[in-house]
Amino acid sequence: MTVTVIMLMNLFLNLSRENVLAVTGTVAVALGFAFKDYASSIIAGIVGLFESPYRVGDRVAIADHYGEVISYGLRGIRLKTPGDNIVTVPHSYMWTNAVSNANMGELEAQVVTEFYLAHEANPEEVENVLYRVAYTSKYTHLKLPILVVMSEHSWGSLFKLRSYPLDARDEFAYATDLTVRAKKEFAKRDMPYPKRFDLVGKDSKP
Repeated sequence: MTVTVIMLMNLFLNLSRENVLAVTGTVAVALGFAFKDYASSIIAGIVGLFESPYRVGDRVAIADHYGEVISYGLRGIRLKTPGDNIVTVPHSYMWTNAVSNANMGELEAQVVTEFYLAHEANPEEVENVLYRVAYTSKYTHLKLPILVVMSEHSWGSLFKLRSYPLDARDEFAYATDLTVRAKKEFAKRDMPYPKRFDLVGKDSKP
């Protein structure tokens, strides 16, 4: 196509040999810049086939996007987000950025559910509630570890329930199930939640 354009230009404009070479060089440079990112994505996609940072079915976080990889193309991948949006990410992104993969080809992926309680809450009682909630959930993969970890903050205590659903695709339904049933148990036991308070003119949020 480029040769045809140059021939037509030469026919009508009577270009000299030097001008033809200059035009050819300019067009080549322009095309090189235009397809640089595309070529980089293709090369990254080929490399990705061997390194496998993600594959179809994986749940990955890339930049501000999180979701399930539903297709792997030559130029990029497509993610289906929890909001049912389809996001296309070029393979070249992985050259210089981190990609977080929750399950690396496995069916299971850990779900971390957070619970915020006041300092007055009995930590042992909270632990017992969270373990019971996890072990009795219909979504829980009972053959994989279930762990409760706690950290102290100025506003109260943060409890994280780390467990696995039977199917990674149920992660949000699973987290909702754990949260709803845990809150019911906390209410029965009158476990207090942290209260907002003003700190240097701003609300301090957990």
